[in-house]
Amino acid sequence: MLATGAPRARTISSPFGRVDRRLIAVAALILAVVTVAAPISLAIFTSSTSTTGSFAAATLAPPTSVSATGGSSVTLSWTASASTGATGTIVERATAVGGPYSQVGTVTPVSATSFNDSPAVGTYWYRLSTYIGNWQSATTSPVSATVTNSTSTGTKPCISGSNAADTGGNGNGYEGTPNNACAADGAVATDANTGTAGRSTSCTNAANDRHRFWGYAFGLPGTITSIDGITVRADAGMSNNGGTSNLCVELSWDGGTTWTTAKSVSLSGTAMTTYMLGSTSDTWGHTWTAAQLSTANFRVRVTDATTQSNKDYRLDYLAVSVQYTP
Repeated sequence: MLATGAPRARTISSPFGRVDRRLIAVAALILAVVTVAAPISLAIFTSSTSTTGSFAAATLAPPTSVSATGGSSVTLSWTASASTGATGTIVERATAVGGPYSQVGTVTPVSATSFNDSPAVGTYWYRLSTYIGNWQSATTSPVSATVTNSTSTGTKPCISGSNAADTGGNGNGYEGTPNNACAADGAVATDANTGTAGRSTSCTNAANDRHRFWGYAFGLPGTITSIDGITVRADAGMSNNGGTSNLCVELSWDGGTTWTTAKSVSLSGTAMTTYMLGSTSDTWGHTWTAAQLSTANFRVRVTDATTQSNKDYRLDYLAVSVQYTP
């Protein structure tokens, strides 16, 4: 018999007979603890004729306009991928156009447009692709370049006293101390009031003043495999910024009888500025021999091409470097 005031057990009917409600409460509590203790994931799936969705396909674009320049190393250049959100560019190399290709580097950010590679002597093929994470674009068409044991003579100046005005313009070229162009010392050669009536920016205009220089002692060995490129350095300035002014340079391999097609640069202002014409892989359209680069045969001709009268050209240094394979 229960004591007075003690809670009375209540029972309910169930398919399993009469069950004390307190037992049901305890069982529910145990079930709740077990349920909470186990981690769960929830997902809601909806399906409705009033709900629509769409998917857009995206393509990761490779670089374009790929080029390769050989020499003592390989320089690759290209136009950056249109996929500006990409991470960068993958560079692959092979010894045959058909591969197999192996990755030799990556270039970041994706806006970068050049890569330098220094493999052993030989001919190599390169292809590029754009990447982001593990996603990689299609590869570009292969381009090739050849690595040689090419070397440079270093920059060599003309020899003082080895220069002369050429035909053209008023016929006196750099009439003011032309020897000053053979040393980078701030003392300048001057072509005052350059040219005659009818002068222009054309390198071949006979109204423009011209001057030739020689005596470049390159120190080439007696036998060489090839001349790979010629670079001309001109430190030049002007008396004023009026009009449009070019500096044109030609090279000769036979004492000035025959000349290459002129290369030109636009002078940027009055201050003395260094301009480079040609490169270590630019032969100026001619196949050179060591003999043609001797002090007896090699010549540099400078033409001052401007649209303005009363223009003084100032030339502080005219030097040349030759890239060659022994």
